[in-house]
Amino acid sequence: QQQQQQPKQQPLHFQMPSLQPKFDTSNHRWACVDAGDRYTSLLSLQAIRTIEILKQVLGIVTSPHGRRKATRTVRDVFYSNVSLYDKQQCLSTYAIRRACICLKVPRRCLGLSTTSCGLFSGSIKLSQLPHHSCLQEEESINNQHDIVYGDALHNIPCINLLESCSMDTSNAQFAIIIEKDAIFQLFVREQFAEKYNCIVVTGKGFPAIDTRYFVKRLCDQIPCFALVDADCYGIQIMFSYAYGSQTICFQNHELAAPSLRWMGILPSELDRYNVSHAEELPLSARDRSLLHSILGRDHITDQTKNEIRCLSQRGLKAEVEIFTSVHQSRFLIDEYVPYKIENQSTQTIPLI
Repeated sequence: QQQQQQPKQQPLHFQMPSLQPKFDTSNHRWACVDAGDRYTSLLSLQAIRTIEILKQVLGIVTSPHGRRKATRTVRDVFYSNVSLYDKQQCLSTYAIRRACICLKVPRRCLGLSTTSCGLFSGSIKLSQLPHHSCLQEEESINNQHDIVYGDALHNIPCINLLESCSMDTSNAQFAIIIEKDAIFQLFVREQFAEKYNCIVVTGKGFPAIDTRYFVKRLCDQIPCFALVDADCYGIQIMFSYAYGSQTICFQNHELAAPSLRWMGILPSELDRYNVSHAEELPLSARDRSLLHSILGRDHITDQTKNEIRCLSQRGLKAEVEIFTSVHQSRFLIDEYVPYKIENQSTQTIPLI
């Protein structure tokens, strides 16, 4: 007797929308394209855990208790069920991002935030706008018509507050976006913002979303310049401000600031300023690999690529602190930056 062939059973699965980063050449930023739904089998423990994490996140941010609380931090969600999350990074980079993609909203619209680590110095006035749909009533600043920041050091306001306010930078002629906190503190001590009627900002390394949004708003109003190390990480940090991030490509329309210009430190000018090779560091194999990867990106301008090739050919990288050494302690503040600003059309590099 001929055995009847049994139809092949399809395993249980769930599907989620998937986005793929793609550089938008018309708007000069990383954008996203719909990559279709992603199908994942339900037969694995990893898939079950993924669903449970998403369920936990969505449950917290959509619950009546969550809505009554103006803003919850990522750590709040993490500690609501510690055993579910092996690492906070897993929650922050995957679960929340997947929830944002599913609902097609930025993280703040889920009532989630992280502690902003960015700082700025300079004169800015925030004025309240009509109530924004993403904000809860408790977050509005109904009791304050204006928030005025002076030339002292200030924490960058959270994106929820920035979004609900207009930003007046009419007293500032330009802004400098500084990679490192140590260099930023030098500018604050020397009262650079007050002396030159400008704004100085730092994201303390790779910038958080609040800092990127803040810089984007600045770039829309005044000229902005990046002061970063002459190495692959400084360049990557500058690109994260200018072009946005691939991991949150669905939000880059409000974060990317392609009008940002590269002030320094430029690899091509190190020899001109007689920087001693003893004060520089050799490029590592990882450095060279990252530089090679950057050179392969079509959206990087020729002028920027020339600087990156110079960095690779010299084989040495330099930090901004090289211009604050004992032999030229005031060179950065008194000569280098003012000269760059005065001759910005020829001494700074556009990124688009």
